[in-house]
Formats: sequence, C-alpha cells, structure tokens
Amino acid sequence: MSIDEIVEKFRNSYKFDARVNLFEIECSETDTGITLSGIVQNDELKNAFFEYCKKSFCGHLINYEVQTIDKSEKVSKAAVRVSTGNVYKEPSFRSTVITQCLMGEIVTVVKRCKDWVMVQLRDNYIGWMTETVTDLSSEPCMQYEKCEKVIVTALCDSVYDSEMMCCIVSDTVIGNVFALSKENKTGYYITYPDNRTGFISRKSSELLSDWRKSGVAAAQTVVETALRFRGIPYVWGGVSSKGLDCSGFTKLVYHMCGIELPRDADMQVKCGYDVPFDRSFSGVKSGDLLFFGRKSETDPTDEIPIVHVALSLGGKLYMQASGDVHISSFDPEDPCFDKRRSESIQKVRRIL
Repeated sequence: MSIDEIVEKFRNSYKFDARVNLFEIECSETDTGITLSGIVQNDELKNAFFEYCKKSFCGHLINYEVQTIDKSEKVSKAAVRVSTGNVYKEPSFRSTVITQCLMGEIVTVVKRCKDWVMVQLRDNYIGWMTETVTDLSSEPCMQYEKCEKVIVTALCDSVYDSEMMCCIVSDTVIGNVFALSKENKTGYYITYPDNRTGFISRKSSELLSDWRKSGVAAAQTVVETALRFRGIPYVWGGVSSKGLDCSGFTKLVYHMCGIELPRDADMQVKCGYDVPFDRSFSGVKSGDLLFFGRKSETDPTDEIPIVHVALSLGGKLYMQASGDVHISSFDPEDPCFDKRRSESIQKVRRIL
C-alpha cells in the first residue's frame, strides 16, 4: 500500500468531518525513512493519525512533523475585503461555491496555491478564496481585532467616499463589519481591511459595541430579523442578503441576533435541544429550528439524513429558503401549505 493510500484510508476510517476539520498532510519517502508533515485541526486528530501510521508502516522510521493549526507557524491571517466573499470547494472558479463570508471576517490561511488561499472561517468551515481577502500581518491583525468597529444593519446599502455621499466606494450587506475611524451626527468614517476608507450613514449601521449591548436574543427579535429577509432569492452556498440557502438563512438570522450557528443543516441539528412535536405543532415556538429529511429509497433502514432547515414562526407557520425566503405552513388548509416539507420533517430543536 502506498503512502497516499494509507493517508486516504485513514480519512475514510477515522470519519472526521472534513468540512470543519483541517487535515492537510504531505508525505515523502527518503533513505532515512518516511516523513509526514502538514497541518491538522487538533491534537486528537494529530495523535490518532500518528498511531494509525505506526501500525500501517510496520516498523518503518517515521519523521512526524505534523502540527496543529493553533501551533503551526505556517498559518497566517487574512480579512474579507468585499461585502460577500465566495468560498469554493477547490481552487478554481469552476468549482462549487460551498459557503460565503462577510466583510471584515478574519480567516485563517493554511495553504496557498497560486492566487488562491485555503482558509478556515470563524465557524471552522474550510474552503478556497482568492482576491476577496487581504493578508494581515500579526500586528495589524491585533490592531484590527481590538479597534472599535461599525456593523452594517441595513439589508443592502453603500459606502461612500465622504458624507456628501456622491461617489460609491463599495456595496454593503447586513452583517458587514468595518474599523471605525471617526464619527459624526450623520454617520461613520470607516476603514476597510485593505485600508480603503469611506463613509456610511447611521441609518445603515451602528457601532458594534452598541449593537452587542442591544440585549439577549429573544423569539420576537429572531422572528423580526427573519422577516426582513423575505423574498431574497435562494442561492446555493449563500449566507448574505444577496442570496441565501436554507442553513445560510437560519445562520444569518441567528448571527444578527448575536448567536453563532454552524454552517450546514446537519450541523445545526446538533445545537440546542430536542422539542417533542405532533401534527398540531402546539409545542413549537417562534425561533425553533425545524429539520427535514427523507428515508433512502434504496435502504429504508438507513438513518434519515438532515438535508433542510427552516425557522419556526410558532405553531404551524415557519420560514424557509427554498426558491426564495418565504413563509410556509404545515396546515393543509393554509394557502402557504408545503406538502413536501410536511411529509419530511424529522426534528425540532430549540436554540433560545
């Protein structure tokens, strides 16, 4: 068995979630033995791979130079410099967009390939980005993390070159974050991660510190936030007010209420706690997450995979991103009734 085959066999047998667990290994064989190097997510994964290699290489001398992401000197930081940055599965524009991240988010750069960088996002999701991020040296990164910031609260707006608001610097979407330079009665002078500057109105934004003090997320706040996204088109991988997929919708709603959810529906179903429900949905409250899936047609005994998530408005009403963000119902008499979702709901989880 080749070195590459052993690495691949470990990937398959250990069954870690590659979406959020970094596992970048390089192998080489020399006269002095086998050298394994690279970066992995944590010590658990690092040690498990080492033990697996000791058994697989049957006494060969192994130079084990694998590091964890938090201790590796090879990693660096970058910040998203556009309103919505696409994250691709592979370093190619022909690849699938698997998620997005918003202006001002700091990502960890773990690998480079020409004009592309492999990054790990704040929610640990891993993918490839290109010119939509700008490198941060350690000192500017620390300064950026400590400085006062401004968060965009309007669904969509613009940053202008001055408070006269004549020339647009860039667009913005809800959740974008900028470094604050100074403020006046009408708005904020801000700085982008790539050192561009601009001005944004108070009608569209708020000091991040004030926004965080606005209170603990409540069901009413979650519902009011969700309703703001009504009519936004479905976009695979979308997590912004330009376009949302199902879990991107629930993630963004809760993010704007101060709660961070994992990226995908099958990850979000592990958050909070189970809520028992029946066809009356009387025990389901506003803000609960609803999870959907169907049994395999080939093997009905398989565990039902979660493939869709929606946000309850209480009782039989809910919101989902499917085609666009809209209100649906479990009530067959309601014009908003969604038969497919009514037949495939599997779990209700309470986050609040």
